[in-house]
Amino acid sequence: MSKTDDERRRELLKSWAEARYNENPAAATFDSSLELRRWIVNHIGPDTPATYLEFGVAHGDSMRYFSECFRHPDSRFIGFDSFLGLPDAWLHLPKFHFDRRGNAPTSDDPRVLFVKGWFQNVVPPFLATWQPQTGTVFIHFDADLYGSTLFAMTMLWSSLPTYYFLCDDFLQDDAVALFDFASAYPVAIEFLAQAGRDGHGTLRPVQVFGRLRNTEFRVESA
Repeated sequence: MSKTDDERRRELLKSWAEARYNENPAAATFDSSLELRRWIVNHIGPDTPATYLEFGVAHGDSMRYFSECFRHPDSRFIGFDSFLGLPDAWLHLPKFHFDRRGNAPTSDDPRVLFVKGWFQNVVPPFLATWQPQTGTVFIHFDADLYGSTLFAMTMLWSSLPTYYFLCDDFLQDDAVALFDFASAYPVAIEFLAQAGRDGHGTLRPVQVFGRLRNTEFRVESA
């Protein structure tokens, strides 16, 4: 079966984004997502009061993991998701995959909050009145889709001058969204750790953790 124009475009964009990443890759590398997550917790500090925002919660596995690992009582964990599934088809997954019929996962942790709705509807009003309660902010981009991830990144730019980030599907849409975002917004990005291998066992940045900070827009003189 021949590839469609959209498939060819996606492959070109992913190749471009991976090449951009490889210009300055993360120094710490791990085989598995679990190893990477353990490293992230130790890097930030399990007893550090942290604010964790997750874009794309699905069944809540990541929220559960990080809320258990970051133990400080002043830490806060906020997850954004429609809980109706993907708003569009993504890779081999159909539209509305991950549908939970609008029901958020349950949590007994009073530090956990779920914000239900499509990002475009709920994120702007949330950020308009929200201030992080701690200086350490950790953003988990797990929305899968390019448009959803890019929207979240652009919304955060005016609210958070610096934060740690984890891109959960970096070599799919996340890398393209990140570099498109960085081409429009003045930011400095430092990649700190990565995890994952491809089908041939070659280490690749399937998941990437780093730090982003807003910078002043400058135009180089001729």
